[in-house]
Amino acid sequence: MAWHSCLSVKYDEELGNNSNVLVRDLIDNEAWNLDSLQGILLQDDINEIESKDVTLSNEADDWIWQNDTLGKFSLKSAFNHLQKRQESSQQCTYIWDKRLQLKISIFMWRLHNKLLPFADVLMKTGLNIPSVCSLCRNHVESIRHNFFEFSYAKHWRHFGAIMVFANNEILDFDDLSSTWWTRRQSSKLTWKLQILLPSLICWQLWKCRTKAIFESTIISPHIAVRLIVQDLHIMAKAVPFKASSAKDSSFVTAGLIPFAKEARKSTPLFLTWTLPTNGIKINVDGSSIGNPGDAGCGVVIRDMQGKVILTEAKFIGTASNFQAEVESLVRGMQLCQSLRFTQIEAETDSKTLVNILANPTSWPWRSKHSLKKNMAFGTKYASHRSACV
Repeated sequence: MAWHSCLSVKYDEELGNNSNVLVRDLIDNEAWNLDSLQGILLQDDINEIESKDVTLSNEADDWIWQNDTLGKFSLKSAFNHLQKRQESSQQCTYIWDKRLQLKISIFMWRLHNKLLPFADVLMKTGLNIPSVCSLCRNHVESIRHNFFEFSYAKHWRHFGAIMVFANNEILDFDDLSSTWWTRRQSSKLTWKLQILLPSLICWQLWKCRTKAIFESTIISPHIAVRLIVQDLHIMAKAVPFKASSAKDSSFVTAGLIPFAKEARKSTPLFLTWTLPTNGIKINVDGSSIGNPGDAGCGVVIRDMQGKVILTEAKFIGTASNFQAEVESLVRGMQLCQSLRFTQIEAETDSKTLVNILANPTSWPWRSKHSLKKNMAFGTKYASHRSACV
């Protein structure tokens, strides 16, 4: 048996470091022995443990790394766990798009966090430099002025007209986000361009500034627009954009992208439910809003004539899509056991679940005990089938 989550162990001179305490020593009559828990754990952990059911097995106690599906520690899972401690905003997700060069993503991250070397930023570090804009020579240099207010702001109007939201005035990074990154389009190509263009525009504006400072070269707004389109063309030739609607051809006509590859058409596969060959059949499914998030599972049990014997759907709390799929199958097995069915066929639309069931060594640690307990009486699994209807 394994602890559900990380616990804080209380040090006591009499108990030492508690290295000899086993989980089974803390259980009496399939219930937690609260007196024993009080001796070695902190109260918050005791409250969490008390809220969970006791599950027993004949296996030896073992340590579980809860950030890995199989419960095994790895540097990769530890790194991913640390990365998730600080939830990233939606803007951060878009500026790290895989199509963008890494240097552009790093630049956009610095822009988002106000870490670019403008005069007002450097002044906070005690470094005073000339604060006049190197492009217009009239205003104080700042992120707002250089990227959104100067004559180069017509870039936003130009590309905004192509993307059909020309009337929105962009004054700062928040306006940029609300205008370009919150209006999700039905067309995948339109949405992809909405994600990429702001980074390419800001990157080209930054290059215009550096050329003015270090090379005394002023690039006209019209040339800057052509350079932005050129970057987009290079990107499209490396990884072609796919058209998903008739309207996507307008981007080619406008010269924004050189071409749009036609999306591969999927052939619908129509499936029908078949009667069980022997005994009964259970169809199970689970899903999660957020993955992980609020999750639920459902079970339908039918006999050899197709008559519905029992149905059940329930909320299972916070879980991932896969955990919900596992829970639906486990719940289906439990219902079959309670009804004393032994000849069972199980159907699920989760190929991952089917593959894992075929290889018990890869069973997730969170579900391993439940799967073993409920699959022990012999279940015939139906093949995985998926359909686009």
